[in-house]
Amino acid sequence: MLKLELEKLIGGLSVSERKQFKQHCAGQRAHKEYVALFDLLTQYRVAPDQQAESLFAARFPGKSFENTAAYLYKVLSNMLIQTRIEQDTWYARYQALMKARLCFERSLPSMALKELKKARKLAIEAEDPYIQYQSLRMELGYLTDIGLPDVPEQTLVDQQMLGRNLLRIMQQIHEHQSLYQLLTQRLNHDHELVSQDQKKITDLVLSELSITNRGMRHQFESKKVHLLFQSFFFIRTGEYHAALKMFKELNTLIEAHENMWNFPPYDYLSALRGILDSLRTIGYYVEMQYFIHRVDKLSQGAYPEHFIREASQTHHVYRLNMLTQLRKDEEALQLVLSLKKQQLLKNNFYYRDEHNALLFFTALAYFQQGRWSDANQYLQLALREREVSSQLIYRSTWLLHLLVHMELDNLEYLHYEIRTYKRAFSKQGGMFKIEKFIFKLVQLDPGRCSMPKRKAIAEKWFTQLDDLRLDKRERQLLKYADFIDWIKRKIEDKP
Repeated sequence: MLKLELEKLIGGLSVSERKQFKQHCAGQRAHKEYVALFDLLTQYRVAPDQQAESLFAARFPGKSFENTAAYLYKVLSNMLIQTRIEQDTWYARYQALMKARLCFERSLPSMALKELKKARKLAIEAEDPYIQYQSLRMELGYLTDIGLPDVPEQTLVDQQMLGRNLLRIMQQIHEHQSLYQLLTQRLNHDHELVSQDQKKITDLVLSELSITNRGMRHQFESKKVHLLFQSFFFIRTGEYHAALKMFKELNTLIEAHENMWNFPPYDYLSALRGILDSLRTIGYYVEMQYFIHRVDKLSQGAYPEHFIREASQTHHVYRLNMLTQLRKDEEALQLVLSLKKQQLLKNNFYYRDEHNALLFFTALAYFQQGRWSDANQYLQLALREREVSSQLIYRSTWLLHLLVHMELDNLEYLHYEIRTYKRAFSKQGGMFKIEKFIFKLVQLDPGRCSMPKRKAIAEKWFTQLDDLRLDKRERQLLKYADFIDWIKRKIEDKP
C-alpha cells in the first residue's frame, strides 16, 4: 500500500519539485538508499508491482524496502509542505501558529505574539474563524499565565466576546455543512422519494434557510454552501432550470472571490466537477460548455504542474463526454487525435479514475463511428487490471466492452463475460435495469431474429426503455453513454 501511495506522490511531482528534491538530497551523506528508491519508482512506476522492489533488493541487499519507502515518504512530504507554505495561505496560517507555540515554549514571547498577529491577519483575509479563534486563545492563554499585566478589563471582555462570536460562526458553519451532507446522503440513496422522505427533505431545506438568514448570509463560505445546497436540491427534485441558475450564481460567486481560493484552486475545480457531473446526469449537455470553458481556463493558469495536469484531464473528459452525447462525432475524433498526439492517452496511474474516464470516452467516440477494434483497444486499457471498482465509469466501461463484442458477434465470449459481470456487480446495489435489457438482448440475438419478431420486441420494450430515461438511478449510467439508443438500434437493425 505504501509503495502505491509513494508512486502516486512521485508521479505527481513537477519538474521543479523533482529538481528541488535532488538538491535537498545532494547535501546529505547518509540514507542514500532512499534517493535510489526515488529514482527506481520514477523510472519503473508503470511497471508490475514487484519490479521496483526486486531491483531495490538486488542493489541494497539486507536493506528494508518498507523502511526506506517510509523514510522517502517522510522526506518528500516535508519538502512539499514547505513548498506549499510559500504558495497557499492555508499552510502559512498553520505554520504561523506552530511557530508561535514553539516561541512560547522557548520563552520568546515577542516573536510568538508577532507570529500570532500574522496568523490572525491571514485568517481574517481568508474568513477562517478556526485560525482566528486558535490564535486568540493562545494569546489570552499566554497573557493569563503572566498575570494579565496592563490589560484593561474592557479589553479582556472584548477579546472574550470576540472568541464567543468566532465559536458561534464555527458552529453555524458546521450546522450548514452538516445539513448539506445530510441532503446529499438522503437524495443519493433514496432514488424514489416517498412522502415521509419528502417531508424530511423539506425540513432540511427549511433548516438550511434558517441558518443562511441567521447573520451569516454575507460570509463567503455560507453563500457557497447555500448555493450548493439549493442547486443539489433542485437537481434531485427535477427543477433543472432553477438548478442551472444556481450553478451560474455559484460560479459567479467563486470567481468574484478569487482572493478566497486555495492555491492551487482545487476547491474551485471540485465545484466545477460537481456542476458538470450534475448537468450531464440531467442531460444538459449543451449547457456544459460554459463550465467546461471555466475548467479550461484553470488548466491554463499559473499553477503547479500537478494541478495543471488534473485540470487539463478534467477538461478533456467532460468535453469528450459532451461531444459524444451530442453526437458531434467528427469533433470528438479530432479531440481524440489531439490527445493521442500529446500522448495523454498513455497509462496514467496517478489520476486513474479520471484517466479511465478519458479512455472510456475515447472508446465511445470510436464506437459511435463503428470502429470496433479501435474502441476495444482503449476499453481493454481501462479494464487492464480487472480490479472490480465501485466507480460507475468502470462499470460503464465494462458494459461498453460487452456492446463491442455484440457488434463483433462474439456470442460465446459474451455469455462468459456477462456471467463474470453479474458476479462482480450483483453485490453492489444489484443490476441496473439497462444492464438487464442488454443481457436479455444478447440472449435474444436480434441479428438472427425475423423482422416480425423484432417488431414485437420493439413494441414490448421501447416504452419501458423511454421510461428509464426518467429514472434517477438509471441516469447514473446514461450520463456516460446512451445505452438505450444502442438497444433500440440493435432491435431495429440500424447502424
